[in-house]
Amino acid sequence: MSWVHGILGLVVFYLLAWGLSENRKHASLKIVLLGVFWQFVFALILLKVPVITEIFQWINQGVVAITAATQKAMGFMFGGLATSPEGSHLGFILAFQALPVLIVISALSALLFHWRILPLIIRVFSWLFQKTLRIGGTLGIAAAANVFIGMNESPLVIRPYLKRLTHSELFSLMVCGMAGVAGTVMVLYASIVGPLIPNVIGHVITAVLISVPAALTVSRVMVPETETISVGGQAEFAKAASTLDAISVGIMDGAKVLVTVIAMLVGFLALIYLLNMALGLLPHFEGQALSMQRVLGWIMSPIAWLMGVPWHEAQAAGSLLGTKMILNEVVAYGELVRIGAELSPKVQLMMLYALCGFANLGSIGIMIGIYGSLVPERRQEVTRLGVKAVIAGTLSTCMTGTIVGMLYV
Repeated sequence: MSWVHGILGLVVFYLLAWGLSENRKHASLKIVLLGVFWQFVFALILLKVPVITEIFQWINQGVVAITAATQKAMGFMFGGLATSPEGSHLGFILAFQALPVLIVISALSALLFHWRILPLIIRVFSWLFQKTLRIGGTLGIAAAANVFIGMNESPLVIRPYLKRLTHSELFSLMVCGMAGVAGTVMVLYASIVGPLIPNVIGHVITAVLISVPAALTVSRVMVPETETISVGGQAEFAKAASTLDAISVGIMDGAKVLVTVIAMLVGFLALIYLLNMALGLLPHFEGQALSMQRVLGWIMSPIAWLMGVPWHEAQAAGSLLGTKMILNEVVAYGELVRIGAELSPKVQLMMLYALCGFANLGSIGIMIGIYGSLVPERRQEVTRLGVKAVIAGTLSTCMTGTIVGMLYV
């Protein structure tokens, strides 16, 4: 029954994408079938092959080591504020016990780029996406880079080719950014959701990889390709003068991200609390005060049900989807941990995958700023596609969550 439910959900999600298409006549059923096929193949390999599972467990151990090292460094600087909840009476402090890992991951990422390790991996994934999903070389490189560095930096990798991307390719790149996350924040998500779901980092990496075929397929349904695809195969990766320079730049970049994340969380959470206070002044419904989470749950619960979430859990799951889309995935993951006891283990895992993406309203402004500075002549085009990219990114991650639910044992 779960397979029938899941297939129904995938069909409806693609029909929604087709309904929002700029050119329904050119939307290809062949592309849809190819995308679904490869999404299932990626999911089966990443979730069911024992060797891959073991690799993810090793990665998870590495993440634990990075987190422990970061906590020691923070303990040296801030003492008890950075001590883990088990060893402190202060409890969990996100800003001191989880977020600082962004700085270390950024430094390691910059180092791997300088040593040409990450560029090699990106080129391998670029070749894989070109062969399996029939996309051009330029988009293939950008989509592969997006898996590791996120929507902010991936356009920089193909900067000379941005103005030559077709309308469809530009939208596909935007959707890949919305449906994925940056490598620098994967460990942050793992530290937040780790107490709820084991081997979280493996699931986060898997979520990003499985969402690539979905993003490229949904984007080409909503904005079908009608021009000659770009075949450029060159990429520009950031260059550092030395290993020490790479580490220094990575640390500074990580610090900027850390401050940005803290500021965004404080601002958004404060707005949530204010909105909930205002809604609380309205008459209660079913004996409880209205809240943004309850309203979003009602709106998004049909989407959660289509993913394969049982109806009695759909409102809670829908509130998570709505929170992520209106605010961001960090807030949504925090909510997932808070209400985790209300959800079955299967739905917890499905929501981990469905929430793993940058598709939220705030990302539109970020994306307009990035592309507007790199290709100012296409700023209006990016602006027009912004809301549609958020919808496409949300559909993509929901499809990923659906497939994980279908394969869940």
